[in-house]
Amino acid sequence: MKTYRQARSLTLLVLGCLCFSGSIFHVPVCGADVVRVGIFDFDKVDGIVTEERTVGDEGMYKALEGEKGIEVSFVRSFEKRVLKDYDVLILPQTTPIKLLPADFKQILSTWVEEGHGLLVTHDAVGYRKFGSSIFPEICSGGVYNTPSSEGIITRMHPVAKGMEPKTEFEHTYSDHIVLGEGPKGVTVIREVRDNEETDYKEVGGPIMIVGQAGKGRYAACGICIGWDKVAIPDHRYTQGQEQESPPKGIERQILINTIGWLAGATDMTQAGEELVKEGARLAKLAKEVEEEPIAKPSPEEEQQIAAIKSARADIFPLPKQVKWGNDKIVLADRKAAKAIIVIDESASDKAELGANEISSKCNELAGTSLPIRKRTALNSEELKGKNLIIIGKADSKLIQEYLQKHKAEFADDYRLTADTPGKQGYIVRCFTNEYGNRCVLLGGSDDQGTLYACYTFLYLMEQKADKVYALEANIKDWPDYGYRCCACLYTLKGQDMGRMKQYIDFLAKRKVNRVDLGTVSLVGSGSAEKLNLGQLSEYGRRRGVYVSVLSFLNLGWSTGGLVPIRPSCGASKAKGLCYGDDMLKKQAETLTEFCSKYKPGVLRFHYIDSDPFAGCGGDAGWWLARCDVCKGKYKDHERWKADRDLINSMYKAIKKGSPDTMMEFIQWPYHPSMITGEWPLHFGSEKKYKRYLKRLTAEIPEDVFLIIREASLPQVKAWDECSNRHQRLIWWQSFDGFCRWVSNWGRNAATSWTGNRDDAFEINSCALWLCYEMSMLIGDQYGWNVKTPGYKVWDDLPSLRAYNMTMKPTCEPEFIFKTLVPLISRDIYGAKAGPYVERALKTNIERGLPGIMGGWQHSRWEVDIEGKKRAENGKIVDPLKLYGEIREEANTMYANMAEAMKNLPKDELRRWTVETLWYKARELRCRGEGFYHWVLAARAMEGDDKGKAQEELNIAIAYLDREWELMKEAHENKYPLEVTDVFGYVPTGYAGKPYVNIRAWAVKKALSVPAESELKELLEKIDRKPKL
Repeated sequence: MKTYRQARSLTLLVLGCLCFSGSIFHVPVCGADVVRVGIFDFDKVDGIVTEERTVGDEGMYKALEGEKGIEVSFVRSFEKRVLKDYDVLILPQTTPIKLLPADFKQILSTWVEEGHGLLVTHDAVGYRKFGSSIFPEICSGGVYNTPSSEGIITRMHPVAKGMEPKTEFEHTYSDHIVLGEGPKGVTVIREVRDNEETDYKEVGGPIMIVGQAGKGRYAACGICIGWDKVAIPDHRYTQGQEQESPPKGIERQILINTIGWLAGATDMTQAGEELVKEGARLAKLAKEVEEEPIAKPSPEEEQQIAAIKSARADIFPLPKQVKWGNDKIVLADRKAAKAIIVIDESASDKAELGANEISSKCNELAGTSLPIRKRTALNSEELKGKNLIIIGKADSKLIQEYLQKHKAEFADDYRLTADTPGKQGYIVRCFTNEYGNRCVLLGGSDDQGTLYACYTFLYLMEQKADKVYALEANIKDWPDYGYRCCACLYTLKGQDMGRMKQYIDFLAKRKVNRVDLGTVSLVGSGSAEKLNLGQLSEYGRRRGVYVSVLSFLNLGWSTGGLVPIRPSCGASKAKGLCYGDDMLKKQAETLTEFCSKYKPGVLRFHYIDSDPFAGCGGDAGWWLARCDVCKGKYKDHERWKADRDLINSMYKAIKKGSPDTMMEFIQWPYHPSMITGEWPLHFGSEKKYKRYLKRLTAEIPEDVFLIIREASLPQVKAWDECSNRHQRLIWWQSFDGFCRWVSNWGRNAATSWTGNRDDAFEINSCALWLCYEMSMLIGDQYGWNVKTPGYKVWDDLPSLRAYNMTMKPTCEPEFIFKTLVPLISRDIYGAKAGPYVERALKTNIERGLPGIMGGWQHSRWEVDIEGKKRAENGKIVDPLKLYGEIREEANTMYANMAEAMKNLPKDELRRWTVETLWYKARELRCRGEGFYHWVLAARAMEGDDKGKAQEELNIAIAYLDREWELMKEAHENKYPLEVTDVFGYVPTGYAGKPYVNIRAWAVKKALSVPAESELKELLEKIDRKPKL
């Protein structure tokens, strides 16, 4: 087959690689070779006009005639000597089929498989008298015809080049044939049809399917291209009133794109010179991206950064308003307390907890605790000669009395009421009282704000010689997002409760107030994991940290389901949905019992059929396959009613068992990014989404959280349009498989924030292997203050086509690695080790690889899990040997996937990469930078660049090799560390035994060899970019 791969320049090569394309092609111009297209026409046979018709042949001829780079003519023979002169053939619908030779299908299939391209239209796809399909493995034939002229692009493909998924268009003829998809077929266009029961349209079956056939390509199009309805005065149309007419608009572009693809032009958007110009433009754009500097802060952000750097102490999250004084308030001297902590007689648990934290830290620093006194009013005689730390919320008698006595100190910026600073807000105010004593008032608008004031005060405490001081600072602060969420690095099952509580404390002191502990079964009772949940929930509540657990909502889910599946429910009978009254009642009883026993902070529910990756492609197949009971209660378009009834039933049951347990719900559809086309379209039209969400949010409680995955400006706007914005939302930032930033999860907090202080912002656990605690705390900072410097960079990304094309990490704000990374490194690792971690992270961020020990850290984590399982079974665990097994397993996976990649049709490769490769990699513990390079290898193979594919595959394997060598070196040189991560957790089975932790080992080694040359060597060693 002539593919004319005349790569005029690197321009088209770049274009092909960036757009996930296959072979590079442009239509030749200026006298060069052309694509020879033949259109079968049997209106005339041997010069005699027949009564039969070939439909659309003349219309398509007129559309292609004169098109640069295309030479078109009619074909009236199936002889090989005639067909050999063509690169692409078009077989329109022809009636009757007796005009064609008996073996015409065999002739055409052989011709295509030898390396040519064939387009068939309307009935020629294999419908009615045309019988079977020419290539049933690609398109099984026509299923039915629909009286509709509307279609929608449903996937990125060269046939639809220049058209985004979700693009709707109208073709010229009055109907089209809906096709059956074969196992090797790729659906590019689906029909859009009216739903008789509703006032909106819905997406139907395929009307264009393409695929590889041997060395050639085949396209089956159910549209009657080139055949038009005749416009008559009353604008009515009856069958028989048609005429040959060239297609227009998108229909014409699809025809030209298809010819280019069939001829080998996988990147053909326009014919002739226009394509070359487009390629040059994109190549220039790609070059600009490569040379794009790291984003610079604005002048306003520069001022903020300077203020943060000049601060006398680290405080995290960074307060919105802080004014530093020059004084130091003495708290203890030579093991003698010089200050008293005063709380109200009716102080809450949180106020008492905050007081105890301050007293304990003083004891840790100086060996003496600060006395804590409960007072409704201050006793002057008792308090003379002592510095005071006064703790309470705005409406407490103690705080009110003090605010009245010192009105001038608490005016304007330091007013404290229930509404100012507001929910979870607090002030820290330093002043001198009437007795000449230094005082610090730690006040909150509510109980949680009071505790946060105490946690902030901990950052102001320091030790110098035998004295403990509090640095003078006046602070007013409050969160933008009411809830800052993260995922736990550990599960409830089998973890030491002391360490789990330590983790809760770590989060609370950094003002993270929700933590997701993963999935838990709601059925059964008394298991260790549920008992742990009960203990942790109570412990977290006292600190304002709500422990969240997830349960798949599907009643028929085979593991963790609430009740047994109804036999007739669901397409697979193992993963079906059921809304029967008996099912809802049983579910409510289970929830009430569970909540009353274990009182979780948050219960999160996830519909099985709401996940685009869950096997159903995120479509409504399981809903449509619901049982007869469900169908009797709800019509097909009433999913919103079913979800409303389910949510309301669950809500009542949860509140009955535990009134302060919150409810999160991953609704159907998965997330409104589908509305804006950010995800492949499966469900239907925008109107359908908006109706569903508007109706649902109008009839469920306001304090039910709906979870929205990922955030962008168009997505937020879509939510404003399609929902009742009283609803609380959780903007859930998940892992971007192609992004290597340390901050990509946090900076878009501003993008998704709508001003609702009841909303939540969550950093999801998928970041686990990319220095998760660093990413999590960066997200915490932006969730606390959405206008933290650097937020604008993320806001601007959706408008940068270059970013979307290349995924280059060139927009990392300087604020992240010049301010936040050092601050968080010191906060987590301490003043000594922190700078070394900061150096390593900064080095990698500047190179676009911020994840210190990313892949290695994750593999270590997998060793933890597997090792724990074996240790529990009484087996002796050798971490090095176990790691070797995992490495070999990953190597085998790479080899198997590389072989599979070579055998896949290019058009299938992208879908396979996303839907299969990613999950296979998760299953086999192969993540991090090595996986990223594997994806690049898949892209290169898809672009037919085998050399690049092999190079990327070698890099991926090199990561495994480097990881192995570092692990081996650490093991052989006996760097056993019981502290396996920054929180000090040691998995069950490893406590007290030699254990290797690459990251902790690197930090410890850095501390032992502070010389610049050796530090440089260390940084090179932990840089994840292999030198091949």
